[in-house]
This record gives sequence, C-alpha cells and structure tokens, in this order.
Amino acid sequence: MEELLEKNVFLENSLSDANAELESLRMKLKELKESSEALQNQNSMLQSEKRTLVHQVEGITVTLLNLERQYKELGRRHSDLQKEKDLVLDEVIKIQEQIRLERKEHEDCTQSSNTRFDALQKKISLLLEEGRNREVQLGEEELKIVKAQIEIFVLQQCLNDMVEVNSEIAAQLTKHCAAHLK
Repeated sequence: MEELLEKNVFLENSLSDANAELESLRMKLKELKESSEALQNQNSMLQSEKRTLVHQVEGITVTLLNLERQYKELGRRHSDLQKEKDLVLDEVIKIQEQIRLERKEHEDCTQSSNTRFDALQKKISLLLEEGRNREVQLGEEELKIVKAQIEIFVLQQCLNDMVEVNSEIAAQLTKHCAAHLK
C-alpha cells in the first residue's frame, strides 16, 4: 500500500510538474504569437513603404525622361537660333560692306541714290533689331537650358537618394524576414 502511495505521490508530483511545464509552454507560445504578429505588422508596413517608394521612383523617372526630352528640344532650338543668328550677322556684315561701297559712290549719285541708301539703312536697322531680338531669344533659351540642367541634376540626386533608402529598407526587410524565420 505504501508503495502505491509513493507511486501516487510521485505521479501527482509528475502531473504537477507537467502542468507547470505546460503553462510555461503556453506562455512562450503566446509570446511567440505576439512577436510573430508584431513582425508581420512591421513587415506589412515596410512592404507598403517600399511600394510607395517604388511609385515615387517611377514618377521621378518619368519626370526625368520628360525633362531630358525637353532639354534635347531646347538644345535643338538653341542650335537653330544660333545658326539663324550667324546667318543674320553674316547678312549684316555683307550689308555693311554694301553701305561702304554705296557711300563711296554716293558722291557721284543723284537724289535717287540717296533714297536707295536710306532704304538700305532701314533694312540694316531692321536686321540689327532682328539680330538683337534673336540674341534676347537665345539668352532666354540658354536660361531655360541651364534651368533644365539644374532640374535634371536635382532629380538625379533625389533618385539616387531614393535608391539608397530603398536598398536600406530592403536590407531591413530581409533582416526581419530572416529573424522571423529563425
């Protein structure tokens, strides 16, 4: 009988130890579930932030491509205006040479020569004014080109910064996933 009582006490103690261990395992399970939920929430937030950053990078890329296209167009327009300016200046030089010759002949010319000379001077004035206007346009186009270059530079810097942030977030995400899988 005593042996049965000892076995009964031993079994009760074993049952009590098993219950305590079961309760401890339940607490650990609860903690692991809470930790898992926290990691899942954090992972979800990081995924959302990554999607937002990817969307922003795509938007900046589109803007950058548009600015590059505008920059090329401005460069083409600048080149066209420069060629036009050179042509006008060549024409002005030729007309000035004509005026010099006309002045030489002027001493022997009649009133009709004076009229012709006045017409040439008006033409030169118009061409010079046109040349000045083209120079102003050229200056404006050059300012636009500089502005576009600055915008492209700033956007490239933003894009580089976002790529770096995205890489850091991806590294954090990988780290959290690896920690979660352990």
